[in-house]
Amino acid sequence: MELSRSRYLVSAAGKDALASIPAETATKDPVRLSTELRKLFPPEEASALAEQLTLRARAIRNHGLDRRWLFTAHGLEMMTHPLVAAHRSARFASWGL
Repeated sequence: MELSRSRYLVSAAGKDALASIPAETATKDPVRLSTELRKLFPPEEASALAEQLTLRARAIRNHGLDRRWLFTAHGLEMMTHPLVAAHRSARFASWGL
């Protein structure tokens, strides 16, 4: 994710924009979602919002994670499911590590 997009998403305007968009909107095709958001936001902002909403929907679907987090595609690909992480940490704890 580009730094300018990240800065927008963590700004007050970006947070407000993300909060104003219904979660079910993210289940739409990413191109359609971006097109719809461009009617409400400038192109760069709409693109950043669409990407983040799509990533959040994937994080919820695959990992059950809170939708308020910010994700990158690479980070989400590398993420271990919370149940697997808990199981591994319990094993390590039982070994005294």
